[in-house]
Amino acid sequence: MLSASDAFLLSHQNAQLGAAYERNSLSSVDFRLDERTHLRTFPDSAARNHLEQQLYASLGRDFAGNQNLSLQLGGSWRSTLTPQESTRDRYSNWTGQLDWTLYAGPNYTFSLGADEEWMRFAEPDSLLDFDYAVHRAQAKVRRQWGGAFSAAVGGRGERLQAPWNSLERYWEFATLVEVESLTSGAWYVLSPSVLWRRYDVESQGEGFDLQPAHSDFMGLEMFLMLEQAIPGGVRLRGTGVGRVEWHRDSADDARSLYFSLDVRRLF
Repeated sequence: MLSASDAFLLSHQNAQLGAAYERNSLSSVDFRLDERTHLRTFPDSAARNHLEQQLYASLGRDFAGNQNLSLQLGGSWRSTLTPQESTRDRYSNWTGQLDWTLYAGPNYTFSLGADEEWMRFAEPDSLLDFDYAVHRAQAKVRRQWGGAFSAAVGGRGERLQAPWNSLERYWEFATLVEVESLTSGAWYVLSPSVLWRRYDVESQGEGFDLQPAHSDFMGLEMFLMLEQAIPGGVRLRGTGVGRVEWHRDSADDARSLYFSLDVRRLF
């Protein structure tokens, strides 16, 4: 496959080989194992030629319809085809996700979740290719009204650790509300949240660079996901995230908006 070339993505050829095993039994345990091997070559930059292997496993268990437990583990390893000084394409990445859901009667659910991510470079440094680990946890209580509408409240926490780069380490906490509407012709999810982030270090404190690299902030974030049926067998799908940050140092105040939309014809 030859990708389109633009200012940010180099043209490349991609060969992929993989295998998967899935077990969906009539009992309470589901299991899936997926392996993929990618070979990518870049006509515009031979130094980027690399081999990437990916391995994912998921395990789910249902407890008599009252509780559900799911575990997902993933790993990827990337190495260049020829020796390179840069570690951009020489790393390993590991992820893990554990979710538990309790169904408290016909209308209420309580869920807990934990996520882990580790990035390890072949030759880490303190500026660009630095090792890091991210730990996340969240909890939500959801109320269901019939089969078409539900609302949830909860909170989440996040910790980033970077032994090679003290300026990137932070704690983040957020409270959130999530509203979901699901009908035969439309699916909407709207989730506003308030978040606080605190960095371990706000200044390098050496040489002439005494200005904070990051500053603590409070922010508002809005997440929207939709799927809307349109006459003629067409469906509109989209996601969007808007965010406003008020930093301790007002010079770092920021606003951002990310969205994607696509129109699909069903046959």
